[in-house]
Amino acid sequence: MMVVLISVVVAFLYYVFTEYFKNNYIDCILFLSLLISHLIWDYYFLPIEILVALSGVNLLSRFFKRKRNQNIC
Repeated sequence: MMVVLISVVVAFLYYVFTEYFKNNYIDCILFLSLLISHLIWDYYFLPIEILVALSGVNLLSRFFKRKRNQNIC
């Protein structure tokens, strides 16, 4: 139960962080650093997995929004 609570808090803090900064470079650095640290240290911790997934999805959604806006204009 504690891991689920930590996961929800981490996801909320990530959402607040990305809405405050709205910078692709920060998202990319966060995603790559989490992914590399996850590959170097072989561990399983649900909040880290959720952060990797959220940052990857955030990067992909911003990329596709930018592509869609370029095709429309």
